[in-house]
Amino acid sequence: MYLIFGLMELFVYSWCGHIIQDQTGSLHGSLYEMAWLSNSPKFKKNVLQAMTRALRPCRLTAGKFYPVDFKTFAGVLKMSYSMFTFLYGIGSQKIVF
Repeated sequence: MYLIFGLMELFVYSWCGHIIQDQTGSLHGSLYEMAWLSNSPKFKKNVLQAMTRALRPCRLTAGKFYPVDFKTFAGVLKMSYSMFTFLYGIGSQKIVF
């Protein structure tokens, strides 16, 4: 039961991390397509800085080590199922001394 709720919580974080990465990935194109050339030089400079920063999408990370997205969630899910089947297999064997 604990495993199910833990995985559900991790799925919510992974979903949010995926949305953040998708939305910030398209930010550069959106900034370029707006009418920024007909504005003031200060505004142009700010938009160019924002476009430069938007080249690298933002990512939600766990302790600045692992990105929190669907790929990481799938890896955790696969590993937890492997550990479950391993421990279940060990627990079902009878040990004879």
